[in-house]
Amino acid sequence: MFDVLALHMGYWAVGLYRYRLGDIVKIAGFHNSTPELQFICRTSLVLSINIDKNTEKDLQLAVEEAEKLLAAEKLEVVDFTSLVDRSSDPGHYVIFWELSSDSASEDVLSGCANSMDLAFVDAGYVGSRKIKTIGALELRVLQKGTFGQVMDHYLSLGGAVSQFKTPRFVSQSNSKVLQILSRNVTQTYFSTAYGLVAESIVKVHGVRSIMLGVAQLIGVSYIVSSSYVISCLTVYVCSRDARLLHS
Repeated sequence: MFDVLALHMGYWAVGLYRYRLGDIVKIAGFHNSTPELQFICRTSLVLSINIDKNTEKDLQLAVEEAEKLLAAEKLEVVDFTSLVDRSSDPGHYVIFWELSSDSASEDVLSGCANSMDLAFVDAGYVGSRKIKTIGALELRVLQKGTFGQVMDHYLSLGGAVSQFKTPRFVSQSNSKVLQILSRNVTQTYFSTAYGLVAESIVKVHGVRSIMLGVAQLIGVSYIVSSSYVISCLTVYVCSRDARLLHS
């Protein structure tokens, strides 16, 4: 994969100028000796609710991981986008999919929601999911043609077809696109990948012992403020998993 730089000769001055467009592309083939590029994602997107930070590349990798489950049913993701939903507490990621067919089974789509949830490996996301400060990832399946409607909306604002790229993240302020997506949802699946891990940790170890453990990790004698509980749990879960991986 490549990070795209646009190059051109200066008009008023001699020299070669370049601009970092922020596009990630891959070579999908060749026309004679000219590479044919396929747009993959933007580098600037960051999905974030709590202390998590996931880029568009992370989102792309999560979708690709889940697509492996669709291959058995000879299906693929036609297009996708995402949303950070803070309408309920805790907030959660929403992934919108348009599929090549509506024949996917509920078991497969449920598995896809779990797969994407687990594919976000950012430590802030994993820790926050385990202690429930980020809610379960939600997969919303769309009617065929939905992203065509999204493109039509952007073109109606004066954009050119050749310049259009499906937005991989839709903000809450983009009411028109959210309206298009929402009215075309046919199925919804919530991840169950993390289960009751956080509650189990608290029951077994207790908040006090977790806080004391984190105090040891960060080199202080104790933590007295209850406002640190969530942060302590996050560090505890992440550090515990790191020790397990290296043991």
